[in-house]
Amino acid sequence: MDTNPILEEAVDADSVVSDVKPSVTAVPVLITEAAPPETSTSANVVVVPEHAAVAQAAGTAPSAEDSNDNDNASEQNILSEIVSLRHAKQNIEEELLDVKEKCKELSTRNSELQSQVASSSQFLFSFHSVCIAAGSISVEDLNERSRLYRQLEASRNDLARTKMELDCDIERLKHEKDERDNAIRTLTKEKHLIATENFGLKDELQKVLHEKAALLQEKNSREQDMRALMSERERARAETEVYSSSRSWFLQEIAQRDNKCAEMKIEMSAKELSWQRERLQLKDEIARLQLEAEDHSGQLQLHKKRAEDAVERIEQLSNEHAEAVAGLQAELRKERELSSMYKDSLEKAEHVAAEISEQWKSREDLFEETKQVLASIQEEIEEEKRLRSLEVERKDEEIAELKEELSKANDLLKSKHAVHLNVSEDELAVLSPAAVETARLLRGGQSLTSIVREHARLTGELAEARERNKQLELNLREMVEEIEERAPQLFHQKELLDKTFDHNSRLQEQLKEADEARRRLESARDATTRELAFTRAELEKYQRDYAKVSKQVQHLLFVMEKERRGEDEAMDDNDEENVRLFNNIAQLQKINRRLESELEVAKTSAEQVVLTSKNAEIECLKRELESTRKAESSLKGELEQMHTTFELLQAQTEQLKKLTEDNVSVAEARTAKIKAEEAVAKVCRCSS
Repeated sequence: MDTNPILEEAVDADSVVSDVKPSVTAVPVLITEAAPPETSTSANVVVVPEHAAVAQAAGTAPSAEDSNDNDNASEQNILSEIVSLRHAKQNIEEELLDVKEKCKELSTRNSELQSQVASSSQFLFSFHSVCIAAGSISVEDLNERSRLYRQLEASRNDLARTKMELDCDIERLKHEKDERDNAIRTLTKEKHLIATENFGLKDELQKVLHEKAALLQEKNSREQDMRALMSERERARAETEVYSSSRSWFLQEIAQRDNKCAEMKIEMSAKELSWQRERLQLKDEIARLQLEAEDHSGQLQLHKKRAEDAVERIEQLSNEHAEAVAGLQAELRKERELSSMYKDSLEKAEHVAAEISEQWKSREDLFEETKQVLASIQEEIEEEKRLRSLEVERKDEEIAELKEELSKANDLLKSKHAVHLNVSEDELAVLSPAAVETARLLRGGQSLTSIVREHARLTGELAEARERNKQLELNLREMVEEIEERAPQLFHQKELLDKTFDHNSRLQEQLKEADEARRRLESARDATTRELAFTRAELEKYQRDYAKVSKQVQHLLFVMEKERRGEDEAMDDNDEENVRLFNNIAQLQKINRRLESELEVAKTSAEQVVLTSKNAEIECLKRELESTRKAESSLKGELEQMHTTFELLQAQTEQLKKLTEDNVSVAEARTAKIKAEEAVAKVCRCSS
């Protein structure tokens, strides 16, 4: 009757030990399964500084367009940081779940041990009562058993204390999780603020576009004014032809020309100011384009260096399977994004260069028109001078001829008898045309008085002609004086035109240099595309290698799983079961790859949506993450120590059971007790 409970308790203890051992051996499996998230988190943490370096290299451009690129780069940096933090958070949650499961297992084991201790204590008490009743056990044995009982209670209290500490750690990890959630909320708020700033920048861009349209309208109005000036020039040319017939019209035309010259001076001064402003703007544009070209060259060099680093990294990571492929895919995406950014920047630069060339063409056309207008005005002034000089010379010749004729006529009148000389009309015409005319008039029957009257009339007309000539001379002198007064202004305008032409030539040379820089950038872009094609080919090769290795891994997993099942369950060889197992392994690997691809897609989408935060906050989050990892490692060490303590306790319980079953001597029980106490003390020292 007394041996049956002992045997039943021994059987229960064996069953408990057999139930506990697989759970203890399953702990390393859990740890190895939790290892890939840690490696993934570390990989994510390593990738973050590369994004930060790209943002810092892409953010050195000091122009207004590069500020948007800097914003995009900073957004990508914060996005990568937040994604890494989310992965770390997920890993911490998974490890918290593992810790909770382990705590549950420990609590179940603790309860089982407590039940075993209670059953053993009941058995000891029953055995003690039986021994006291029988009188076969001494007082020392009873004290020894009570001491063992107290020792078991102390170990139970230690286990309860460790359980409370684990609960405290779980609460602390929950608190840290809440803090990280709050940090993510603050980052989303900052994202919304930066989005509002982007909308404000878009509004400012719309305003600048409206101003540009207004400037284009003003340019069209200026062109209309130039056409109006051309029409006025044609009208002035027609008026100069009409002016030759009338003095009053000529004076009015001079006044109109004075007004027009004043207006043209004002317009020329305004155009000169506008040209100077445009020249300054073009200088700023050229300086900005040069800075952009330098930035693009620096980015291209950085891209080349990164491509070389990527190739070296591909060669180094060729022996690793899943991690190497993931790293190459990430680097390829980055290179594609950089190449797209370079393409966009090159297209923008080409567009700006085309606009500048069009503006230069319009300015050159305008300069040519102004040159033509000034040349036509100078030709008109010279033509007027020449006409006036010719007219003065002609009038002088007429006056001289009239004077000669008058003198000859007077001579003929004084010597009337000379008319009856034997002189032919031709010789007389050579001597005096007026004498020939008087002779003809006398032959025609006219009297001398009529001839004298005609002479007086002609002298009056001659006096009027002389007065007109004097007035014309005065007018010409006034015109010459005005032209001489305006000559410095005309020379100054000519110098300004020469300077503007020289400046245009210099700007054209700068445009040629910008075109050469653009060609160099295009050649660098072609080189980067070739390098990208090479990296794509390498990636395809590594993908093929990865497919082969994945098949080998599937086969190895199948063989290992088959061997494990064969050892654990002594499973018979079955083709259907093997096929089903292999298919399950292949499906699991496909699901794993699909999840990895979805994870990469989620990373890229998050990198495009989430905005950047400050570097100080990122560093703080990194430090907190490192502290959490250290805490996790310490928790893992404590869990391993707890496993060792549990194994020792199980060994002690087995020894106690053996003692109770074999009824060993008191000395052996004491030695076993001393050994157990020493082992517990060692474990306590290691845990402390």
